Order: sequence, then C-alpha cells, then structure tokens
Amino acid sequence: MKLLFLPYLLLLLPGCLDREYPIEFFKEEVRMEITSSTVMVNGHYFFRNRTLEKKLVKLYYPFPVDEYHLYPDSVDVKGMNFKRVGDGLVFLLEMGPRESTDVKVAYRQALLTNHARYILTSAREWGEPIAAALFIVTAPRGYELTLSYRPDSVAEVEEKTICYFVRNDLFPEKELDVWWEKP
Repeated sequence: MKLLFLPYLLLLLPGCLDREYPIEFFKEEVRMEITSSTVMVNGHYFFRNRTLEKKLVKLYYPFPVDEYHLYPDSVDVKGMNFKRVGDGLVFLLEMGPRESTDVKVAYRQALLTNHARYILTSAREWGEPIAAALFIVTAPRGYELTLSYRPDSVAEVEEKTICYFVRNDLFPEKELDVWWEKP
C-alpha cells in the first residue's frame, strides 16, 4: 500500500538489510474513490515495534506521479508533520518498546486519464509480506472498472460501483491499477 508507503512505505533504517526489520508493517486498509477526474485515497497502516527499545522511524510514502497523474493537491497524515520529498512525503513514526501503532494517510490526486494507481510494490522494501491487506475501490454507479488485482466481489450500492478484495501475506509484484469506462 500509498505503505506504498506501501501506495507503500519504505523503512529508512541503516544496517537492516540482512536481518529482520525492528519495525513490522503488518496490515493495511486502502480505500480509493474514483471520480471522472480525481482519485481520493484513504490508507490506514499498522506497524509493530519488535524490539524492547523505543524506536524513531523515518518513513517514505511515494505517490504515483507522471504525465497523467499529478502530485496530490491535498495530503494529510493524521496527527503528524510531514515533508514533501521528490514524488512522495516523509514523516517520523515514534514507537515504544513492543508497541503497535497505526497511521492514516489521505490524499486527493488529479487524473488526466481514466486510470488511477496506488503504489504497492514499495512494500517489498520491508523484506516480508504484509499479513493482511484490504482494498476497496469505488466509482460512480455504471463505471466499468478493471483492476490489476482480481476483486473478491463487485457490487452496485446506491450510486456507487464497489470493488472489494483482501490479500493475506501480500508481497506485491505489481501496483494496484484501476482503469474505467464511463457509461
């Protein structure tokens, strides 16, 4: 997941390349709301400090930015300060010994085509699968959605088309891409 952070988080701790990270990224819940020209992403990410020491971790959350996907015009990391770095943002996560915590990231991104992307593959930087990942993609009713991951269910509820899928032990090899055709 944006732990794309994983859309995608990268743990930026020196000396952790050949062993288990002291911080585990174990769960994410991502909601993508598609409109004709924007995507609103709400990500909820869960972390656990595996050590008996207090940890201060710098996390990088990348955004999919290219000629069709502009840098988000609205970003919020609930209750935290953050700084734009390149095509993403950086923030600090402080965790007590053996503590679990969560982070909520929300952003709105303008789209210049009928395609939205959520960066998942950066989660591989953690070196192990995400134990549980939930994704919900919504669009106006009647939009024909195509996702790069097969949904577990698709429904039309009130004025929305909703795709839902869960993956356990997710070690993503591709991004979450969403294409649509308007009615």
